[in-house]
Amino acid sequence: MKMYKEPVKQYSAIPKRARTIMNTSMRYALSKRLIMTNPCEGLELPKGVKKSKYYTIIVDETKTYTLEQVKLLLEASKETRIHMQMVFALLMGLLANLDHSAQ
Repeated sequence: MKMYKEPVKQYSAIPKRARTIMNTSMRYALSKRLIMTNPCEGLELPKGVKKSKYYTIIVDETKTYTLEQVKLLLEASKETRIHMQMVFALLMGLLANLDHSAQ
């Protein structure tokens, strides 16, 4: 517990990361039956640590590509040097459909 509470004095982000790492490690040990219970379950953040909000992403479907548009884009870039970049960008959602008249 001391390892968990002491860093709050200097760095407020470390206890959050420590809790995540400890929880993940203990859940893994529990799944492998190395321990009987998870000693980190229900462990609260020390006082002084700000709780961060969960973020949600709202997707504007009018600015996303249709499946047909994605197929055309991938086919058009297939024999080019940027094909893998296009695949990556599409998979990561980095491209936005700005041409609404094409739909």
